[in-house]
Amino acid sequence: MEAPPSYAESLFGELHFGWAPIRSFRDGTWKYIEGPTPELYQLAADPGEREDRRIARSDTASGMARALAAVMSREKAPVAGEVASPDVADRLRSLGYVSGRVELGAGRAGGAGENGDPKREIARYEQYVKAFNDSLAMLDTGRAHDAETGFRTLARKFPLAFEPHQYLARALAARRATADAIAELDLAIRLSPREAVLYFDAARTLADGGQFDHAFARVVEGRRLEPASFYGALTEGLVARAAGQPDRAERAFRQAIQMNPTLAVAHLELGQLAESRGDRDAARREYQLALAGDGALDSARRALERVSR
Repeated sequence: MEAPPSYAESLFGELHFGWAPIRSFRDGTWKYIEGPTPELYQLAADPGEREDRRIARSDTASGMARALAAVMSREKAPVAGEVASPDVADRLRSLGYVSGRVELGAGRAGGAGENGDPKREIARYEQYVKAFNDSLAMLDTGRAHDAETGFRTLARKFPLAFEPHQYLARALAARRATADAIAELDLAIRLSPREAVLYFDAARTLADGGQFDHAFARVVEGRRLEPASFYGALTEGLVARAAGQPDRAERAFRQAIQMNPTLAVAHLELGQLAESRGDRDAARREYQLALAGDGALDSARRALERVSR
């Protein structure tokens, strides 16, 4: 029995690197792949999809392309989030990542001079993942300067990928280069304005720089995108604590715990707030809950010992 027609898509390359989206339509006999370089495969004779028949069967390819367009129109197939605005190119140049013209928009290049076809970028993607993980390991082990070098190199090689800018900002923040970190996060947000975590990272970094109004604004933007994010509630609490607003901080930490009851860091923060107002019993309970959520949280262990004396 012949399989029914089906539609598939991958927006990963577009969302993460600014490459073109990939979409496909198959009718049981043929599979058409839409991208910068369209492809057509005869599935029964070529299940491994090794022989592109698009040129030899141009009429079939055209018909499959029309069928794909009809499915997308009828189903209102999801597309990637907002397209980065043209001023992103100016911002990239101002921060020294690219020179010359940078194309943004549908099918935009992954970098200057590239065709942005994910099917042809697999080897570079594998190199990216390895370099990213190496840099992340450096950041996690306190080697912020080495991590900064690694993420900055990735940001130059993949200037339209938001994650190298995001984690470069974390490396910069780790060595208190707050202004530079904020600039990287602003760029990451321009590149991927639907990623809520970028707003939360920006809020924490702005709070480190004492820019509390701007930090709260970023929290609001991020929580609007992901209202159920415990990280968003946690971030609001951290910003409020830094801004000297303990009541707002406590409400936010309790919201975070409602979303994630074992969130150790939120219990730790509530314990510190209770301890600061002299409520040692409440502090002790929160520190115990923090350790129940994360037995390796040394700061909670030390705090529990302190209030238990």
